[in-house]
Parts: sequence; C-alpha cells; structure tokens
Amino acid sequence: LTSLDLAGGGGSEVVRKRWRRRWEWLAVVLRRNRRWLQR
Repeated sequence: LTSLDLAGGGGSEVVRKRWRRRWEWLAVVLRRNRRWLQR
C-alpha cells in the first residue's frame, strides 16, 4: 500500500472498502478473543 492508497486518492475506493472490511473483521475477532481471555 502506498501513501496515496492510505489517503484514499487516485480513485482507490475499492482498496479503501477492502481495508475497511478487513478492519471490521479484525475488530470482531479481537472481541471474541477478549471474551475467551476473560474466562
């Protein structure tokens, strides 16, 4: 990923959506892991 992709320039909306989806998935996984660790 280049700085342009991170900034969302150059018409990289697809990349932004892909990363957003990945971060949402990561957040869900971390939440589940946190529950497991709290046991």
